[in-house]
Amino acid sequence: MKAAIYYGVKDIRVEDIPVPECGDNDVLVKCVRCGICGSDTGSYLIGGHVGGNAPGRRIGHEMVGYITEVGKNITELNVGDRVFVNPMKAMPLGEADMLGGFGEYVCVPDAKIGHNIYLLPDHLPYDDAVLIEPFSVGTRGKNVTKVKPGENVIVYGVGTIGLCCIASLVAQGIKPIAVVRSNKRKELLEKLGAIVCNTSEVDLFQFVREQFGMARARVGYPIPNVDVLVDCAGGPQVPEEFVKMAKSGSRMAVVAIAKEPRPIPARLMSTEAIIQGSCNFDYDDVMEVIGNLADRKTCIPEIVTHHFKLEDINEAMLLAGARQEAIKVVIDLE
Repeated sequence: MKAAIYYGVKDIRVEDIPVPECGDNDVLVKCVRCGICGSDTGSYLIGGHVGGNAPGRRIGHEMVGYITEVGKNITELNVGDRVFVNPMKAMPLGEADMLGGFGEYVCVPDAKIGHNIYLLPDHLPYDDAVLIEPFSVGTRGKNVTKVKPGENVIVYGVGTIGLCCIASLVAQGIKPIAVVRSNKRKELLEKLGAIVCNTSEVDLFQFVREQFGMARARVGYPIPNVDVLVDCAGGPQVPEEFVKMAKSGSRMAVVAIAKEPRPIPARLMSTEAIIQGSCNFDYDDVMEVIGNLADRKTCIPEIVTHHFKLEDINEAMLLAGARQEAIKVVIDLE
């Protein structure tokens, strides 16, 4: 079989390696699609210490495909089943990025439905299903806040995860404000169902007041009526801006990895607001995403902008890392 092996900065080689052995409790999955993640491009452009990929290892973790071999102790899965592989549960702790989705076959050890394997509906195309992993990360970002329909939500950042978070909110019946600094993705955001706030053109707080109305801070002064903020950008100003809009019980989920430390605003105490991390995803997030994709509740599959063959993976990594033309870049393995 052919597989992409990571060796270092701008050095990924497609090599012939043995097909993994399928043990008695395992399944062998034929990879059909695998998306390129920001951790992959971080490894490719900066180094494996950034993206979690070790030299000499297979890479790729946003994968979907179908089962070609089943271990003798497996009873709930069958050859031909179309599946999403959860990399966090299919790999040892800390090695999820090295699942090997940029290769023809992946062995999933101790395979269990709802743990490291999820069945795909028959009518869900692989071209859409390849978004399950990043869509689940974005969905987790809003789910940790326990957001409810009728609440007012702001999302910072409109990369892949931000767009997926917005789509998950829209699918739940919530029309969020997307905070951006350019109109580059305005048309797509509006098609998804977001309200676009370009802070290079308008004042953020005035815009939010006009869209969501006003509320009272816990200590009495008037503030924009914001219930939830999901940070998929990691900008240094986001915590401070959240606190300026925070009423008692407002929640902020931090999905993004900030490039530098961000101080906790002094006024957080007087708001009794909550700032919470959001990491990866759980079972409920994945099931929600599969339902959203299968029922086509949003146009999120349109964020897949480019497809490449495995042998062109270096070109694909460069495009995905540039973030100018591309949003989600996918490797086609079949």
